[in-house]
Amino acid sequence: MLCSPRSLSAHRGHRYTRGVALLACALAFAIAPSGAAAQEAIEDAKLLATDGAGGDQFGSSVAFSASGDTALVGADLADTTAGADAGAAYVFTRDGAGTWTQQAKIVANDAAANDYFGESVALSSSGDTALVGAPNDETGAGNAAGSAYVFDLPDTDGDGTLDLADNCPSTANADQLDTDGDLLGNVCDPDMDGDGVSNTDEAGAGTDPLNPDTDGDGFTDAAALAAGSNPLDSSSTPAAAVPSGSVESRLLLLALLLGLTQLRRGLRADRKNKRGFGVIAE
Repeated sequence: MLCSPRSLSAHRGHRYTRGVALLACALAFAIAPSGAAAQEAIEDAKLLATDGAGGDQFGSSVAFSASGDTALVGADLADTTAGADAGAAYVFTRDGAGTWTQQAKIVANDAAANDYFGESVALSSSGDTALVGAPNDETGAGNAAGSAYVFDLPDTDGDGTLDLADNCPSTANADQLDTDGDLLGNVCDPDMDGDGVSNTDEAGAGTDPLNPDTDGDGFTDAAALAAGSNPLDSSSTPAAAVPSGSVESRLLLLALLLGLTQLRRGLRADRKNKRGFGVIAE
């Protein structure tokens, strides 16, 4: 229960005031419906940090935008690269289907251990500006002087993904599809499949801009085009092309060719002066 003795005793000394907690509980009981008219709240979702850990105190503070589609959650005891209990805050958004997704993890640029960043949070009504408190932050005023940080959380293209997490912030792409995994969304990636041939050139060649090896012959479209073979015909294998996605294969082939060359040289030398095989240089 929110107002159980155990819950009230959990408030932490100077960082929380039990009196405020008691007052909140009293008000809750005073305005709560009773008897047959009382109804239980229905859980819509449970939010969790994707990198959550024990002792983070995720949920120590929360805030909603006016629409209820953006949430800001503090985890004031989260350990970060800045140190233990530096704290963090997390941004979540809800899509049209009602699914909540973590959009970003916010930390202070000058974070330090024991700042308790995220102990208090607030969101603007539009959900595009966040305010995060760090009450134990050491500033020029002294130790634990405290500070608050303002962050912009725009969604420029209005696709439901905040700019700081959007792989194409200037063009709407709700699916965030990124075929080649280069962190650049397909809608603004000039080479969607990452095969070295631009989408425009693939259209001209008739190859699939979402498949680096259109004909499935084991050679990239770029390699086939560079060698003058047909990237749409699997029987037209470019002899000089490099098998798709196989830098290791190329190196292995090169090593094999060098080894055979050295072996041939050694055999010739052996026939001439009986000094044995040549040594392959490392």
